[in-house]
Amino acid sequence: MALLGLTNIQVYKVLSANQIGEMVYEQTRTNLNAGQEYSFTWDGTVNNEGSFALSGRYKVKVVTTDFPQWPISADVVVRNTIDSEQFDISERISNSNQTIPSQKIRLMQTYLTDMELYEEEITGQYNEEFLMSVIAYEAMINKWSTQVAVDIYRNHNAYLPEDGTISDRLLHFAYTD
Repeated sequence: MALLGLTNIQVYKVLSANQIGEMVYEQTRTNLNAGQEYSFTWDGTVNNEGSFALSGRYKVKVVTTDFPQWPISADVVVRNTIDSEQFDISERISNSNQTIPSQKIRLMQTYLTDMELYEEEITGQYNEEFLMSVIAYEAMINKWSTQVAVDIYRNHNAYLPEDGTISDRLLHFAYTD
């Protein structure tokens, strides 16, 4: 069986739909048998930094020195699930009630009630249960929703922030659910 030359596996940060950023990871393999399938696992670490890649879109590119004209590329999405910040619930509720129109809050309360994710009165105001219901819904659809996956891959949008903030995008997902 023929052996391939060097095979480089590179991971790049995607900046926008048409722009690739810096390379964050590289691995070189040698003496791979041609015509066989191989797998590659990236644990999310960034070369020479010892840190993990930030949440976002990345492009994996596989190139062999024997056939550089036929690179293989694939998109991947990194979603870090470690809490990066703590927040004060009372402050978050107060800020949300001041900055998010009550009609949007009322609409989201209605949608979450219909989905049986919120059981309190529909008031058009944030309270602790509503905030936690919105965060739970954001986390749930980030992980399981086909709508979110399509929105990320086709439209190059980010995952929803899991902070309880009502956006038009979140309202759209809740409406269709």
